[in-house]
Amino acid sequence: MFVKEGKSLFVFFQGHPEYDADTLAREYRRDAGRFLRSERPNYPLMPKGYFDKQTADMLEAFHARALLDRRDEMLSEFPIAMTARTLSNTWQSQASCACRNWLSYVVEHKASRLNMARSGTICLESIS
Repeated sequence: MFVKEGKSLFVFFQGHPEYDADTLAREYRRDAGRFLRSERPNYPLMPKGYFDKQTADMLEAFHARALLDRRDEMLSEFPIAMTARTLSNTWQSQASCACRNWLSYVVEHKASRLNMARSGTICLESIS
């Protein structure tokens, strides 16, 4: 994460701190389905460090079968239930804290600019 301040405050995140524990797994399944329906040329890469070894092995086996039997009906065999059982959201508290801090900053910054406008230090139209 990094912050850039100009006329406005910009907060940039690497990744998706707003994701639930299984969101990336569902996106991976969605992209596998796109491959099976020939909507994309290559099977999607598995997210690194996201699945435990047993789940990753199961997904690799599905991947191998999908390459040999590429058809939409294969998606019903995607082991989504297995992936959901083994995932945990380890980033939720940090993501909530970052968002809470950012919102607090915005509120404080807005209040400070309003106080400056009231005292005549800045023009009220420049507050956005």
